[in-house]
This record gives sequence, structure tokens and C-alpha cells, in this order.
Amino acid sequence: MNKNLFNISIALVALVFFLAQCSTTSKFYTPTDVNVSSKATLDELNQGRALLMEKCGQCHGVPAPRKHDAEGWKPTMASMQVKAQISDAQRELIYKYLTSEKN
Repeated sequence: MNKNLFNISIALVALVFFLAQCSTTSKFYTPTDVNVSSKATLDELNQGRALLMEKCGQCHGVPAPRKHDAEGWKPTMASMQVKAQISDAQRELIYKYLTSEKN
């Protein structure tokens, strides 16, 4: 009986992990007027979000905006720009999205 309980526990943990992975879009906010600032328009933020999903998601999991603060994103963006084949303008749009989330 203990072996069955153990197997059920493992299955439940695996299910919870799987379901958590399916909800990855929750860590990516959708820009609204609240996120607009003198540094980024709503259109720029939406473009940045789309580029992040498209370009960064090609090779690996898309990083959540909260992974770094504004300064922490700079070296990450610089190192990934060539690998992701994005222009300076695209890099800036992604950076604006990553650094504009308001709680």
C-alpha cells in the first residue's frame, strides 16, 4: 500500500509541475496604459513583448521580465542580441518591455 501511495504522490507532483509549465504566459504581462511612460509608448511595449516571445523563444525559454532589474537586463540583452539576430531598434523595444512592468 505504501508503494501505491508513493506512486500517486509522484504522479501528483509531476501533474502540478506540468500544469505550472503550461501557465507560462502569466509571467508575461500585457502592457496597458499603466505601463506607458515618457520612455515607452503602448505600441512600443506591445512590439517589445511580441519580439521577446518570437526572438527569445526560438532557442530557449522566454525569460520573465522580473528576472532582472533594468540594469541587469543590459548585459543580458547585449550578449543575446547577436545570437537572437535582432537589430538595435528591436533590442530597445524588448528592453523597454522588460523594464516597464508596474506592480
